[in-house]
Amino acid sequence: MADQTSLTPVFTAAGSDWSIVSFYGTGFFGESALQIDCKIAGFQAAVPFVGSLGGGLERIDVRMPAEVLTLIDDEAINYAEVLFSANGVPANSAVLVFRYRQ
Repeated sequence: MADQTSLTPVFTAAGSDWSIVSFYGTGFFGESALQIDCKIAGFQAAVPFVGSLGGGLERIDVRMPAEVLTLIDDEAINYAEVLFSANGVPANSAVLVFRYRQ
């Protein structure tokens, strides 16, 4: 994880209609969406899709929790920690950074 000063916004949330965020990584090979647990800013996030892109790279689609979307819309948070685990085994954490349009 990067320290707070070097984080770069990964997407702009305000006024958008998105609800799914895709993560790419390794180490989840052969896992189904039912075996993946995800929390964003401490809130449970549904995992509707996990799939292999070949060469050891996997994609995990996560539905943003309504509570997090509300915090983003209210500009109450600037970033959120993302925690994944597969069958109870935790992965490295990630951070989503939010930038608000002026």
